[in-house]
Amino acid sequence: MMCSLDIEDDEVFISSVVFYNKREDEYYALEEVVKKIQLPLSINIGLKINGKNQLLNFTANKVDIYKNNIRTNL
Repeated sequence: MMCSLDIEDDEVFISSVVFYNKREDEYYALEEVVKKIQLPLSINIGLKINGKNQLLNFTANKVDIYKNNIRTNL
């Protein structure tokens, strides 16, 4: 998965979410992969910051799949 991740104060905004299927060498938008969501949604993101692995874990209560965005508070 690739995405744009912005964090400001206690708000997280994830946009341009794209999934890559290595076997078929194809990219898919979030709306093509996710068919049903049960809220609240638990999100776990692995990040590499300055060479160190970090985890960002939070829960989203609002998700806009068709605009390919996820916005929530930490």
